[in-house]
Amino acid sequence: MKRTLALLTIITPGNLAVVGLSVIVGGSGLWPSQGLGRMLWAAVSAMLIAAAGNAFNDLFDIDADRLNRPQRPLPQGLVSPGTVLSFALILKIMGIALGWLVSLHNGLLAAAVAGVLFIYAVWGKRLGLWGNIMVSSVCGAAFIYGGLAAGAVAMSLFPAGFAFLMHLGREIVKDVEDIEGDARVGARTTAVILGQRQALVLAAAVLGALILITPVPYLLGIYH
Repeated sequence: MKRTLALLTIITPGNLAVVGLSVIVGGSGLWPSQGLGRMLWAAVSAMLIAAAGNAFNDLFDIDADRLNRPQRPLPQGLVSPGTVLSFALILKIMGIALGWLVSLHNGLLAAAVAGVLFIYAVWGKRLGLWGNIMVSSVCGAAFIYGGLAAGAVAMSLFPAGFAFLMHLGREIVKDVEDIEGDARVGARTTAVILGQRQALVLAAAVLGALILITPVPYLLGIYH
């Protein structure tokens, strides 16, 4: 039971719910001829891939988490790294497989996103702002994933762009929160490179840009 609860904590169910909802929203209510079922399969696929990404991230962040988040399951020893690795691989394979069942384009995007999440987990903390951009792009891709499943990908581009900016600001703020532990383990995050103050200014600028462009789809007559 403790191991099961630890694995659930690692995959962060609350975040997965947001991913699934993002996929549904990305379809803009324009369900394909197969109906809502296809959208739900796409949502489950995206949630499985995101869960795998979360697990890989905890696995490769274990040293930093011993300083930043010692309450996480891996630093506490509630579950072994080998178990987390196996669990992540199973989730990843299932998520990609479901994506291919939804459509060819969904399968390709699922494989690409899974690859990006793994690369980020291994090297993201050394890539500075590019690491933040990788994560933010994946978050925006959830809406496009829903658009592809619904056959209305153009309608998903604006929410994908909004999600990208929102998560980019959020990821930079998270780097600031973790700056002490990340610096100790030699990570090269945006906050470590720029310093706390400049990183927060950058995050504020990104979120300010998001607020400014939010009315654009309405002003262009794309949405009501």
